[in-house]
Amino acid sequence: MNQIAVTSPDTTHLGTSARARELHSMKIANVQTVRQGDVLGKGIYSEDGTLLIPSGFALTADQVAHLCDTGTVRVYLMDPSDRVPLPGNTLRDLARRVVQIQVSLTGDVPDPNKQVLKHCSLTTIQQQVEEHPAWRGATSRANPISFHQAKDRATIILDKVVEEYRPLFLAFPERMFGAVECSFAVDTAILSLIIGEEYQLPERELRLLATAALTHDLGYSLLAPLHEVPADQLSKDERMMLREHPAYTVMLLRGAYPGSDDEQAILLRHHERLDGSGYPLGTKSKGLPPDSIDLPMVLRLSEILAVTSLFMEKTSTRPGNEPVEPVTALTSFLEHSGTLFNHHVVRTLASLIQHFPIGSQVRIRSNSSGRYTGFCGVVKSLPKKESVLPVKKLLLTHNSKEALGSPLEVDFSSERHLLLEMLS
Repeated sequence: MNQIAVTSPDTTHLGTSARARELHSMKIANVQTVRQGDVLGKGIYSEDGTLLIPSGFALTADQVAHLCDTGTVRVYLMDPSDRVPLPGNTLRDLARRVVQIQVSLTGDVPDPNKQVLKHCSLTTIQQQVEEHPAWRGATSRANPISFHQAKDRATIILDKVVEEYRPLFLAFPERMFGAVECSFAVDTAILSLIIGEEYQLPERELRLLATAALTHDLGYSLLAPLHEVPADQLSKDERMMLREHPAYTVMLLRGAYPGSDDEQAILLRHHERLDGSGYPLGTKSKGLPPDSIDLPMVLRLSEILAVTSLFMEKTSTRPGNEPVEPVTALTSFLEHSGTLFNHHVVRTLASLIQHFPIGSQVRIRSNSSGRYTGFCGVVKSLPKKESVLPVKKLLLTHNSKEALGSPLEVDFSSERHLLLEMLS
């Protein structure tokens, strides 16, 4: 079993009062001193990543006994926050409400979340799938029949997932899960599905990916009062709660959807990083192509979700978040591609949304003039924001047959259409 390694966090970046509050709230306890009613700040996991004892819940006598059996030596204990209720209490109430909605014979939902009813309708889903910008660079566009089939498949899968998990969304009060959160969840699921289509993942895996993407941040929604609190004003316990949000989502699904083990395993890992610096498990990965037979399904899908969820977070307007341009977000991803994020997924994302930072190596898939199709080169400059073209100038270096005698700078501003593929 995994042992929790508890270390004192670096608090030097905080102000004096914040650092004092941080140290005051910190409670590291020997397992032998833990008692029934104490609340873990970090969950306890098995070696395969199964959540054994969740954080945020008051420990039962059986859990205290089991905690000693796991071989854990020390644990982090959580103190209550004045700004947000104990997550375990909120999770229990939500899970109970989900079950009530699921078993309702009349279909009537007391005090329903109207934003969910509006933004998770089939009509809205169809429109969001149809208009999603990531279809712009889909390889299936080369074949109109395949392209429409991919869109139809994404719509059908997402509609089925939304229908199954609608009781979960309806259970949330609008102050936690409103229009912004609902649209964010659906858009993240669509982007994940489009990337899954690029790798020709089987329908079962596409459905698992859509479910994990749609629900991955519900644990974060539980902590709505903390979203707009400046980082240097959060206590240690509050920051720990925010980091534990994947586990809160797992507990929510475990309580309301007991057959969702694979979905739970995928969404639990959406903050994991290839080098092991992520959370909550700190697992490492080689970053193999998502369609590699050597990459386990859970890792394949969670590495896609790790990229899509963070990209959507960076580029979306959400409480406490200032969105950035897609090309800016991609620049950050490329800086850490292969170390934090799966390089193959990042490259696919760039090719789909047709945003390429300066210095990117690309190949011309097609363009309106037909000149230089198949040539490869480096992005030299970007067009104005309102342009429909992904780049302004490329420094071409070679094509599939031969290298150019010297690099050729080409201005594509006059093209009506330009489709590129990210190479590295």
